[in-house]
Amino acid sequence: MIIRSKDRQRSAAVRFGGKGEIEMVSILPPIPEAFHGKGRLFSHVVLKPGEELGSHRHDGDFEVYYYIKGEGTYNDNGKMIPVKAGDVTVCNDGEMHGITNTGKANLEYIALILFTKK
Repeated sequence: MIIRSKDRQRSAAVRFGGKGEIEMVSILPPIPEAFHGKGRLFSHVVLKPGEELGSHRHDGDFEVYYYIKGEGTYNDNGKMIPVKAGDVTVCNDGEMHGITNTGKANLEYIALILFTKK
């Protein structure tokens, strides 16, 4: 299978009560078949300076962010932690997280959500 750039799903929306319209481009299409029932999201995410993906909880899944550009502040269950390109954050099942771009350039990361329960 190959997924061409032109065929990838793009969206921009305020997410979880955050600030600004977060840009997301799917790496895999957000359909169960693409994940073989094991996940629901694999996307390239862009936050412009000052934008924020609001805090939210994961239940029945976990999420990994791999930061590829920029810097920001990651909310890890209420603890604010600086992050930058090359870092990885994990929000486990039952935990909460969010991210704010506190830098002067775009913050870009890859987000992956996999299920923890069948």
